[in-house]
Amino acid sequence: MPQPSPYRPPDHSSGQVATAASSYNLTTLGTRDWAHWGRGGSYSNFDHKSTGGSQISNVTVVGAGSNNGGWSDASRGVTWTAAHRRVPSPMTEAISGQRRGEHRLLFTVPADTTTRTLTVYAGGNKVSTSLTAHLSDGSAVDFVATASGSGVYTRVYTITYHAASRTRKLVITFLKTANIVGTDGSADLIAAMLA
Repeated sequence: MPQPSPYRPPDHSSGQVATAASSYNLTTLGTRDWAHWGRGGSYSNFDHKSTGGSQISNVTVVGAGSNNGGWSDASRGVTWTAAHRRVPSPMTEAISGQRRGEHRLLFTVPADTTTRTLTVYAGGNKVSTSLTAHLSDGSAVDFVATASGSGVYTRVYTITYHAASRTRKLVITFLKTANIVGTDGSADLIAAMLA
């Protein structure tokens, strides 16, 4: 099992990446807000905390290409309560980006002088992936973490951050960087939790 990789830029944020557990409770971990993408294998399904104020945005695809979809794997699970839509649990779906380097899955969370912790549950299938966290005011060096595997793998990225000023954003970008086996692997974004 890989050891967590600490990230410590000057004063404003820190991050780490580790092999993920097989399931997470979004309600417990996302005390401020939580989000889940890809319910029912559909790219357009977005579930989020009913009282979270939509602090975690829905995903935007940035860049060329539109080869996106929903994908399910039993090794990944999330549960929740108090969502805008009630569904059976655990859910095992994710949204997938399949074009290498041509487009990115992007979402944002609020950033100001308050310290927050964002947890991102994501992975891949037969690919290398990259996750970047960028503070919109540039007050810290970007957190960048990579992962890869010849089969299905899942990681949990934990980013503790605050900006140097008010009304800023932490921008999360997730993308497939290379195929490891074949040509049809995917970068899979599952869920995010804000505490």
